Amino acid sequence: MGKRIGLLGLAIVGCGSNAGPGDTTEARAQTASLVETLSLENANAWEWASDSELGTPAHVAGHSAPLLTGSISAKEATFAFLSRFRERYNMRDPAGQFSVTREHRDELGMTHVRLQQVERGIPVQNAEMMAHYDDSGALRSIDSNFVAGLDAVDIVPAFDAARALLRAREELRSVAAGQEARIWTAPELVIHAMDGATPTLAYHVVLRTDLPALHRMDYLFDAHTGDVLRAFDDIETVEGSGKGVLGDAKKIQVAASGGSYTLDDRTRTPNGIRTFTANNTESLPGTILTSPSASTWDQAPESGPGAAVDAHYYAGKVYDYYKTKHDRKGIDGNDGSLISVVHYSQNILNAFWDGAEMVYGDGDSTSRALSGSLDVVGHELTHGVTENTSKLVYQKQPGAINESISDIFGSIIEHYVKPDEKNNYLLGEDVFLSGKPFRDLVHPGDPTLDQPQPAHISKFLNTTQDNGGVHTNSGIPNNAFYLMTKGGTNDVSTVNVAYGIGWDKAADLWYRTQTKYLTSSAKFIDLANGTLSAATDLKYSQNQKNIIECAWIAVGVISAPATCKTITAEATAAGDGGLPTVGKDGGSQGNPNSDEDIFAGSKSGCAMGGSSDAPWSLFGGVLGLGMLLARRRIRRSGPAS
Repeated sequence: MGKRIGLLGLAIVGCGSNAGPGDTTEARAQTASLVETLSLENANAWEWASDSELGTPAHVAGHSAPLLTGSISAKEATFAFLSRFRERYNMRDPAGQFSVTREHRDELGMTHVRLQQVERGIPVQNAEMMAHYDDSGALRSIDSNFVAGLDAVDIVPAFDAARALLRAREELRSVAAGQEARIWTAPELVIHAMDGATPTLAYHVVLRTDLPALHRMDYLFDAHTGDVLRAFDDIETVEGSGKGVLGDAKKIQVAASGGSYTLDDRTRTPNGIRTFTANNTESLPGTILTSPSASTWDQAPESGPGAAVDAHYYAGKVYDYYKTKHDRKGIDGNDGSLISVVHYSQNILNAFWDGAEMVYGDGDSTSRALSGSLDVVGHELTHGVTENTSKLVYQKQPGAINESISDIFGSIIEHYVKPDEKNNYLLGEDVFLSGKPFRDLVHPGDPTLDQPQPAHISKFLNTTQDNGGVHTNSGIPNNAFYLMTKGGTNDVSTVNVAYGIGWDKAADLWYRTQTKYLTSSAKFIDLANGTLSAATDLKYSQNQKNIIECAWIAVGVISAPATCKTITAEATAAGDGGLPTVGKDGGSQGNPNSDEDIFAGSKSGCAMGGSSDAPWSLFGGVLGLGMLLARRRIRRSGPAS
């Protein structure tokens, strides 16, 4: 269910304006001027990739003449482009079918506009468009999930928002009987038309419960019949297995008041990095940790001593990474509070980001406390970054990308603090007393892992469990990240990526892809296209882009007959193998390169193929997976999710 690409060699040559009937004279003249500018670029072809499900363009790439000149905004230029090609999109009136959710100029001088599809003023859920302009104002690419043919949808609901809220509360009782629910997202009318659904008017509502079990239930109800169209638990968790942390000394920032101290760090953000304890209950956020001494913390609990120090310290390191490397102010980008909660419940091999705070269990007899692993903390807090940027839906391929991005940045952040060319491609290796990781980005399918994963699209797991396999299928982009970062061979396809671009460039590439190129319903091929677009933005060499593309070929996301172009060692120049570090936690480290032969040779281009839905048996199939989850009594949604 990927994209079909057609290299149509489509030169944009003379055409008139497609201004809608409601346009003003000034708007028509402006649109005509923009279309004329587009028409002049007869030397440049546009490359179109279609969504095989929606039948409309998903990715358009090219290079127009500069469009953002004078008073012309990115929104206006984008609407002009869409008007020029509205027949290809099967679009009535771009200005009437989209609302602007964001328009900004980034640190590279590029301009991005993000649009939400609407139908007669009602948002079409997860149907978005993003247009990207380079620093000269030239249009470079457009990514979209546009649903055509919504004219016949009845947009008059049969019941109001209050009734939709009651309906959601009724449904919640089936998973959280007797618990009080609070509104997380108030009922909103949307058009439900994605994933092959028959387009219909729906109410979207999200409810949350705290005691005795935590849920954040995402509901979609048919606004005419009241039927449940979709329901899933949006809590993102991590599974571990152990108790106790390593006992190493760490310096932390705390607040002092009246002879007492609290785990509240105001040196990084004025709203605080704060650490609470649930005192082995399931009440959130619990109480903020205090101590009569600035150097004695969290030693009383029977399980997980030191968990609060690690949660507090590592949360600061995650903040430092995003601020130093990407100039991002905290998880929400606006220096909002960063709250951690330790000692959640009892004997819980679990940690999760719930949309408001990071929560850690103390583990059990086979593991250490979850907050004692830096990459676990980085993984979970990156879920917060995703929630505030691409907003990837936590289901199926978008959910697997969500999980993969958290895995990847958990590894990147650990490498930022403690460079290690071997262990930092493992996730959660500090949790299990056995030293085994949750996941291995080099060999995702290693059967000795706690969570083996597919390493290739041919092993994609189709399942109704785990929100459509978000914690298993994330192994595919995980391995692509490893291959493009260091180089290596995919265990399934045996395609070799001879060299990598290094940790530093990979970190920039994936952050830009996450924050600029992913829609909420992005699939693996959209992720691949996004990394290639981000590489162009970052002015990576053609050789480096060939490495990135080859990694996606190796995992099968860019599919046959695509073959890897020739790549060389140029991309792994000195200084490109590590990440900038801070303090005494370690410096940058070189990037050892693979000395294996290049796979396939060179080719002038790669066709963007779709992803396979071939099954992959994990722990004896879906039944075996369900039995394993039942035995562990946890939800996989963190680094184990």
